[in-house]
Amino acid sequence: MAGFFCDFRDQEEQTAVNIMGTILKQLVAREEILEDVRTAFEKAKMEFRGRGPRLPDMVQMVKRAVATLQSVFIIT
Repeated sequence: MAGFFCDFRDQEEQTAVNIMGTILKQLVAREEILEDVRTAFEKAKMEFRGRGPRLPDMVQMVKRAVATLQSVFIIT
């Protein structure tokens, strides 16, 4: 189960990338971090001057994490 809460007072931090990152972090928290997720974050830090992966990459990582689990519920 993964969830996130959006606060209207903190809209600058509530980007699609941050929301996907929050979901991904929760999905892999109980499992060993997927090697391709770790590699993608390391690669993005090098390519984007310390920033994390971009949205399309983040979406793909969430899809891969979901595929490793028996069932997933995302609560907004």
